[in-house]
Amino acid sequence: MSPGRVPQKQRLVYLETVKVDSLWTPDERAIILLGDQGLVQTWEFTFQKPADNPIAPAAGDVYFIATNRPFAADDAYSFKTEAAEINTAQATTDLDRIRVVPNPYVITNAIEPLDLQNPRDRGEHRLYFDLLPKDCTIRIFTVTGELVDMFEHHSTIDNGQAFWDLTTRDNFPIAYGVYIYHVDAGPLGQKIGRFAVIK
Repeated sequence: MSPGRVPQKQRLVYLETVKVDSLWTPDERAIILLGDQGLVQTWEFTFQKPADNPIAPAAGDVYFIATNRPFAADDAYSFKTEAAEINTAQATTDLDRIRVVPNPYVITNAIEPLDLQNPRDRGEHRLYFDLLPKDCTIRIFTVTGELVDMFEHHSTIDNGQAFWDLTTRDNFPIAYGVYIYHVDAGPLGQKIGRFAVIK
């Protein structure tokens, strides 16, 4: 706020460019946005750790922001932050949204990566599990209950996707047919579904 001016709340975008941990890490950028909508940028500032202060920030600490805009002696800024969090009830409900892409898998998948070493090679087979919780275990079974493969998924809360290369635990290509998948998200619950592979 500045003396003689009406205080206004400003939207701010915080860029976790150093470490994705929902915390403000030194050298990460914060950008003040213009107005109530859109992404028009105005001022930007960066938090830097003082070289002569090994003590971690704590409640009541004061941050000084350097800028090219001239401030009056009595200018002051205040802001409040909220860390990202997982809504457990919502996460449990969202297990029903888990899906396999594409389903059915027919010979190939348009979003599979190309083999850059050999452009004529079609590259690795990939089938994607989408809208997964942050931490879970995925098991794939035949319709007769035989375990085909199992793998862990651990990611940030904004990345709910994992892929499977359509091979067994013994690294053999799978046969065509219908498969059952089981997603175990621990305390959040479980999801069972199925997908088909057509070759």
